[in-house]
Amino acid sequence: MPFRLILLPTDTFQGSFKEVRPDIVHLHNIKRMTFAPLMAAKKLGISVVFSIYDNWSFCPENCLVDKNSQLCKKFHGLHCLNCVPVKKKPFILFRKQIFDHFLKEIDGFAVLTRSERDNFIKNGISSDKIHLLPLPLFSDTEVPPASSDKVMKNNILFVGRLEFGKGLHVLGEALSSVMEKLEGMKVQIISKHSGGENCKKWIKARTGETQAVGQY
Repeated sequence: MPFRLILLPTDTFQGSFKEVRPDIVHLHNIKRMTFAPLMAAKKLGISVVFSIYDNWSFCPENCLVDKNSQLCKKFHGLHCLNCVPVKKKPFILFRKQIFDHFLKEIDGFAVLTRSERDNFIKNGISSDKIHLLPLPLFSDTEVPPASSDKVMKNNILFVGRLEFGKGLHVLGEALSSVMEKLEGMKVQIISKHSGGENCKKWIKARTGETQAVGQY
């Protein structure tokens, strides 16, 4: 075609890449961008790496947890129709085929855990492309100077969104047992989510203690 009137999602990225001329395109959270930047980069012969922070690559709900709150080991497929809302159901039919195609076009993956690495290998990604970059525990780094603020004993801090995939429910289920062993134990939750009051009620129902919840 000598010309076309339809502006494709890849056109914007392709124009930007031509201008910037990057050696590598580093993808992070591309749920809303789709694979358009990947397509544009590959069309221009640019290498692409993808940092993985969740299970979006294998699960339309991003968390690999089924409707019964059990860990899902099936990855995406037609069985996902049981878990997703109505508006997502039409996209399930070809999701796996589409994702398999584009994921194999990526030159390298950066993952934070061995379980994430294993998930990609199980889904046909070569282990040579997967680079494990675990979060540091500061065992080999200089310990920063102590803060002037007093560190609270038996204090658990949770920072993140109040959603199932972040695992706060696991802490909630364990609180009653933990509180038996740690006298005066408290939980501080820092989140921008609007579900703070519901979370407070949820933890109180399992522990009988309102002071187990800190700030939102």
